[in-house]
Amino acid sequence: MEPVAAGTNEPDGLFALPEGARVVRRRRSPARRSRPEVTYVPVPDPVLVPQRSVAAPVGPPLSGMEEVGTGLLDRLDMMQRVAASAPPGPLLVNAGPGTGKTHTLTHRIAYLIADLDVPTRECVAITRDARAAEELRARLTRLLGERAAEVVVAPLDALAGAEPWRHVFVDDLHDFTAEEYEVLRGLGGDGEFVSATGDADQTLTEGQPDLLERFTTEHTDTRVFRLTRNYRSLETILATAGLLVSPVAVARSRLLQPCRREAVATPPVQRYAAADEAEETGVVADIVTRLARLGVPPGEIGVLWLGEPRQVAGATSLRLGAAVGREFRVVIVPGADAEALPVDTASRRRLFVALTRARDLVYLTHVGTPSPLLAEMHSGLVRVYGHVPDEVTKVEQPRLL
Repeated sequence: MEPVAAGTNEPDGLFALPEGARVVRRRRSPARRSRPEVTYVPVPDPVLVPQRSVAAPVGPPLSGMEEVGTGLLDRLDMMQRVAASAPPGPLLVNAGPGTGKTHTLTHRIAYLIADLDVPTRECVAITRDARAAEELRARLTRLLGERAAEVVVAPLDALAGAEPWRHVFVDDLHDFTAEEYEVLRGLGGDGEFVSATGDADQTLTEGQPDLLERFTTEHTDTRVFRLTRNYRSLETILATAGLLVSPVAVARSRLLQPCRREAVATPPVQRYAAADEAEETGVVADIVTRLARLGVPPGEIGVLWLGEPRQVAGATSLRLGAAVGREFRVVIVPGADAEALPVDTASRRRLFVALTRARDLVYLTHVGTPSPLLAEMHSGLVRVYGHVPDEVTKVEQPRLL
């Protein structure tokens, strides 16, 4: 114990000390901070499964629709075919990721032109960016041949000041802003022949109104079609994404039915806890290198950044917002920490979009404290690697069959 004389720099108390009195202060031994035991678990080699075509129909067509017109709709599933062959008028394909929204919209354009004789000069297909416009143009060309060149296909910003079209087709309506929606309204005239696709749960702009709801409110006679079969992602990826978005889902009654139920040796969603940023960067590069050895091209590996994108050799690097509407065989999401992904609606939607871009594999990496949302992923769906606390490694993570 250490004596302290009166009059020293002691904090003021309730009573003054008498002259010559002393205070005896006990020195406290520093509290022991128990550090969690950490085990390093290396990332295993990637395991990929054979791919299936998103256009492959599942189940028989509706009775009486086995042969419709020119056969353009033969490669659509039952609900896609119903939506694509609906008569002209306001139409909304309200569907989740991987269900073939763009596939259906493109076939609808081709069907109206080839089977219902809608003039090509009266049609415009509007996308969110130039890349999406090029993809839609290529799909339309495969269906219509040379006639596709007569249809205007362009991103919205390339149509500023254009005159209204009679038949307007908008892909991924949820990806436009409220201001852009007003421009779309102008291009569609009275909106009598507007067809759109979208999914409010993939809206990434904070504070963005539900444009799909606005569309159906303004056009009370809109035919709404819901596609539920997901042709893109493995069942486990879809289940994990659904767990994350379900608390804030707009389409609460919608159930995505996985069509890819292939058996996998390890969970397709994997998480890596890095000690520092340099290690995280190295792990991302190592994963890309291993995938390249398996023959996965750079265009099929998407490194989706939550912030400013950084280039990764051998992969396609882009900001998450630019990945809406795209898909990759493997998706890597660096920086999935607590600061970048707090528990809120925006973060849940960002993870939902990121996971559902992937067909076979998803890697989530982080430094320091992981996003609390990662803890919501069921241990049977996700495997954790890197510097893993022992309490995590001791939790049984059942192998999915």
